Amino acid sequence: FVSRKEMRAEVERAAGEAFHRFQVRRTAAGTGVVIFVSLYERMVTVLPADAIAEKIVPAEWEAVRDLVLQGIREHRSREGFSQAIAKCAEILKPLFPVQPGDVNEISNELRVLN
Repeated sequence: FVSRKEMRAEVERAAGEAFHRFQVRRTAAGTGVVIFVSLYERMVTVLPADAIAEKIVPAEWEAVRDLVLQGIREHRSREGFSQAIAKCAEILKPLFPVQPGDVNEISNELRVLN
């Protein structure tokens, strides 16, 4: 058995690993975000790139996390993820507006890790 604190640390470590594996930091403006879900531990971590983390308080990311968790708890995961992604856009848009010529530098697809 492991404590909740140890589980949280492991999920955060795995989220950081995914962040690096998928090269989220390598966007031109450093504005990538990972929403990492560990089904086994039933935990969600939202990990923003440094440029974002410097400007947005952790409570904003906790709200994103809570939308995913609520969707999972209520057996409406798709809606929870959609709401969380929309919340990310709402948080980011004022500080990081889309500029002419911007392109998606990272795939927005769901990625399942074993």
